[in-house]
Amino acid sequence: MSAILAYTYEAAYHCPQCTADRFGLAVQARGVAAAVDSEGNEVNAVFSWDEWQQFDGTRETLACDDCGMILDTYTPDAERIDMPDRDTQEAKAKQAYDLGAEHGRNAASWYFDGNAPEGLYKWVLQGLAEGDPEVYDTFLSSPLSGEWAGDPTPRDVWEQLDVSEDDGAADDYIRMYEDGFGVAYADEVERIARLHV
Repeated sequence: MSAILAYTYEAAYHCPQCTADRFGLAVQARGVAAAVDSEGNEVNAVFSWDEWQQFDGTRETLACDDCGMILDTYTPDAERIDMPDRDTQEAKAKQAYDLGAEHGRNAASWYFDGNAPEGLYKWVLQGLAEGDPEVYDTFLSSPLSGEWAGDPTPRDVWEQLDVSEDDGAADDYIRMYEDGFGVAYADEVERIARLHV
């Protein structure tokens, strides 16, 4: 699995959250956009390896057309100052994704309690298959909120990756962590549910 930077529809780029709000949370959690926009075009994902840049020699920014969130930036080689080299960046990004996936699986193990009725497992499985927002709304959606004591925060992730929040790719690593968490969380909930039906 790899990070999804954005989705394309209606001739613009949109962040995963705005896309999920528009087409259903299954789009964000699964990374599959089985949807059609108002122009009749298929909604497509933009992955971290896709080229969205114009390569016009200037610094470029990929932003959500709805909320304005900065999704990615591109800095020409001539402007790169204190940026990690590509191999290091990719290794750290994979490490962040794997860390998020590990935490997602652990968090998902608490989704069902020991007394869950069979009907709940079936409801979850059906909702996952259909992309039902009611099911996805029950999932942990902010893994780095730090809402509860002991919950991880972005700073914790950066520390485990041995990078600083001033690192040029720090936000990318957080996005990778959250992608890994979300995918692994949904997959683990599904795996557990299938064991009980």
